[in-house]
Formats: sequence, structure tokens, C-alpha cells
Amino acid sequence: MIGIVAPVVALEIPVEIKVKGLSTICFHPGGQGTDAARAVKEMGEESLLVAFNGGESGTVLRAMLDAYQINHQLVPVAAPTNTVLKLTSEYREQQVFQLAALRVSRHESDDLYSAASLMTMDCSVVVLSGVTVEGMPDDFFPCLIRHANSHNVKTVVDLEPELMLSTLDAHPTVIKPNVDQLRSIFNLGENTPIKELVGVAKELLRRGARNVVISSGAGGAVALGDGFALQLTPPRVEASVERGAGDCMVAAVAVGLARDMPLEEAVKMGVAAGCAKVLRHGLGTCRRDVIQRLLDRVTVQTIR
Repeated sequence: MIGIVAPVVALEIPVEIKVKGLSTICFHPGGQGTDAARAVKEMGEESLLVAFNGGESGTVLRAMLDAYQINHQLVPVAAPTNTVLKLTSEYREQQVFQLAALRVSRHESDDLYSAASLMTMDCSVVVLSGVTVEGMPDDFFPCLIRHANSHNVKTVVDLEPELMLSTLDAHPTVIKPNVDQLRSIFNLGENTPIKELVGVAKELLRRGARNVVISSGAGGAVALGDGFALQLTPPRVEASVERGAGDCMVAAVAVGLARDMPLEEAVKMGVAAGCAKVLRHGLGTCRRDVIQRLLDRVTVQTIR
């Protein structure tokens, strides 16, 4: 089983606006961790999502996760689960409203860590996704990675940049930043050459990551680890919505590791999954058959 620890999940309400009124109103379970869980399920594997949840929005979110048949262990909190209202027109996002940032108590944070720790011992791979919230300790994710390492459980880190850097001393199995997240940290330009990305990946390995995968949208990914340095490029496609491709990529990498695939093959499947996602509007909605068809079209080159 693949565990997914994502403190912040959301109830998403897309509203399609027409000239004379509303066309459609939808309700979706949202957030990076939820999108990854949906992608894992689409690829035929089981996952368990651990996250905070509270309030009336949390009641609706729980029902939506059940409707999508996503296994979950939601930790009750006093604050309401984040709600995101998206006003769209002709499939284009016009305006977004959401609740204030979640805050939790020390006891609620401890409950999340306990749930995540116990889940980890039942998993082969754990994905750490998204952000922390006010009230959580700074070492929440590093502690969880060390706990996973002690049980020989692989970890895939998909966290905001500063959080990701804080996990390196704990030696995560894979970290998956994207180029945009690394620009300010490493002073990268807009069109970063492969040589610079390799240099950044080597620095992240030096700081403690076991393997590094840097994604760059349509440019694919650069993957470095023990004994390999690869550039993986997806086929050219006309994207519908690019947002969410990284979550599907992370999900596919975790699925590959859960199946004991070599990391190079897991990342190749991740690139195909990210490409499959951009062909659809919905987040976390890469199709298994499309991933399989794209897989042979992902080119893999050794970086010398």
C-alpha cells in the first residue's frame, strides 16, 4: 500500500459562469495529496490518505472521498477544512476564493503524526505532500522520514521548497521539486540549461537526498541518483491544463517504487503520467490506458 501524508486537503467547488447565469456547479475533493491519491487509484494501486479535516466543509469532503473510493484517515480538528471556490468561464479560471489558512493545536498535530507513523509501518512507500500549517512542529516531516527509514519504507517528498530542504538530513528516498520551486533558492534563470539542473541535483544529493527528480513541465525531468544521471522527455502534446501534472508524476513514481521497479523506470512512468494529466482538465485524472500509450514515447537519455 502507498501512504500519502498531506496535512492540507480541500473541498473544491468549481462554478462555470455563463452570460445569463450559472451553467454548472461541481464538488471535488482537492489538494495535492488528494490528487495524488486519485492518480494512484487510477493506476491500480491502493493508497491511504492521512490529513487534517474539520467543520462543515470537512463533512462534505469526507463524503466526497468516500464517493471517489479513496481510502482515508482524516484527523479531526476544530478549524474547518479549506474550501476553494473557483469561478470559471469556458474552462478558463477567472477568480478563486478560499478560506483563511488552517491552524491546528499541538494535540491535533500530535494526532496527525501518530496516524501517519502508524500508517507508515503498513506501507511500502509513503508520499509526503504539500505544506505544514500553523501549529505543526518544524521537524514533522524529517521525523516521519527517519521513522520510515527505520522500517525500510521508501519516501517520496513533494513539499514546498523550504520544507523539502528541511528533510534532506533525514535522507528521503526521492525528492521531486520542480524547476520553478528551485529558481529562487539556486538563482536559476528562466531557461535553465540541463548542465545547471544537474549541478543543482548534485547539490541536493550532497545535502542528503538519496535520489533527485527535477521536473520541468513540457521539458520532462532530470533524474540523478547512485550511478545514473538521466534526462527524460515526454512527447509533444497540446495541453488542456498543466496544473496538477506534478501530483500525477509523484503518484506514478510512488507506484513504480511500490512495484519494486528501478527508479529510472518509475520516473519514466511518472513523466508519462504527468503528460497524460495535461490532456485533461481535472486534477489527479490521468488515465491508466493513456499513460501506457505514452510510456514508449518518453525518451530517456544519459547525461554525460
